[in-house]
Amino acid sequence: MKRVLTLLAMLLTIGTSSLWAADYIVIRVYNNIALPVKVDTSDGTYTINTYDAVQLAGNITVRSAYDANGNQIMIQGSTSTGTNAPTVRYYELTQTYTSSTSNSSSYSSSSDYNNQRPRNNPINNFTDAAMNMIGIDGNGVPYLGVEVGYSHFCSNFVRARAALGGAGGFLLYGGIGKEGIFSKNGPGEDLYWHVGVGSYMTDDENTMEFGFTFGTNPMCNNSYWEADINGGWGFVMDARYGYFFPYTRFGIIAGAGIGVGFPESGHAKLLGEYQIGLVVKLFAD
Repeated sequence: MKRVLTLLAMLLTIGTSSLWAADYIVIRVYNNIALPVKVDTSDGTYTINTYDAVQLAGNITVRSAYDANGNQIMIQGSTSTGTNAPTVRYYELTQTYTSSTSNSSSYSSSSDYNNQRPRNNPINNFTDAAMNMIGIDGNGVPYLGVEVGYSHFCSNFVRARAALGGAGGFLLYGGIGKEGIFSKNGPGEDLYWHVGVGSYMTDDENTMEFGFTFGTNPMCNNSYWEADINGGWGFVMDARYGYFFPYTRFGIIAGAGIGVGFPESGHAKLLGEYQIGLVVKLFAD
């Protein structure tokens, strides 16, 4: 009987420890915000109908929030963590962004359409959500790293990349590329370059990114460039998904996009983009 009681005590202790170690988030809506509030998270969309603090279990990030009138809400975030303790993320929905809509009860349908357009643009929505998460702590961000891989636009490339922010923020990157690195004939003589800027959101392991990349590339041949630059030039916009292995500095990123190139003929051509790469965080928070 004593052994049975000891075993039950051990199981209860393990179960209690597991529950205690579970991550969760706390969302609090300020009383100047019109209810109900729609909150877009990495775990789906939640509707909040109270000014009391709401707790959700899981490693969840809040991307954006809108009040009952459709106005986007400013989000202030912070993170609490410790040894053998859960990671708790606090999100405070403080106030709505200043609206460009007139206070007059009557306005033209065209102005209403223009005010609604940015909200319906997925790239703008993503960028706004990423900027809202700059001040929210995340594991492994900000960081400075190195990425190697293959891109249809950048060829076999190596680039430096920096994530500036917290659970969301800006991306800056740039590097060089060569064709035929792994071919039996060896790499070509031409060296291509590229630079880019973008935004990202992360839940510590998975990362979503949007990027705008500009540079020279082998798909367009432009004689107007100097000989040491080589290749035509163009730009692409792409979406990328990344996975970083837990408790390491290594990750895999893949993406696809579309852009425009400018060959020596002077006629622009449509460019398709796809890429995959390995990332190593050299300096990370």
